[in-house]
Amino acid sequence: LVEPGRTVACERGARSVDRRDAVPASAPRADLHRRAHEVCDQRCMLLTYESRHVGDITVVTCRGSFADGQELAALQRYADDLLGETAHIVADLGAVEFIDSCGVGSLVRLHSKARRAGGDLKLCGLPTRVAEVLRLTHLLSIFGTYATQAEAIAACYEAAPSLQSLVTVETDVLC
Repeated sequence: LVEPGRTVACERGARSVDRRDAVPASAPRADLHRRAHEVCDQRCMLLTYESRHVGDITVVTCRGSFADGQELAALQRYADDLLGETAHIVADLGAVEFIDSCGVGSLVRLHSKARRAGGDLKLCGLPTRVAEVLRLTHLLSIFGTYATQAEAIAACYEAAPSLQSLVTVETDVLC
């Protein structure tokens, strides 16, 4: 943890040190250990998720680090199961603090699977860092991105004729 480019390890994984994490070589050993744990706490934040249904749309709210690991694999399995119930998924990434190439790949796979199932994946609440990664990889344009869950849900209903019939109320007038 002395200089950028070194690797920091803790019980949750290893992360590369960048400029803002560097500690001078003259720092006491206790400071090095403390800073190593701070870096891991920031960068190794576990991915958690919860979901709710809005009609035929499932909204999945993710928190933490959208990166390679057991949590991402569990989310992928969960999303695969969701596609058996509904093909329309809104992923709220507003509380995602980090995304790596595995996280990006997971979003692309989910998007493709949802499309093949006749649905779509909409993203909402993108933090600046996540949006920048998707922009730099030229993937931002393939996802429908929205500021809020409500906007993403509305876009699902606008784009899917089968879902529009769920919100249309037909009444018969009896005289």
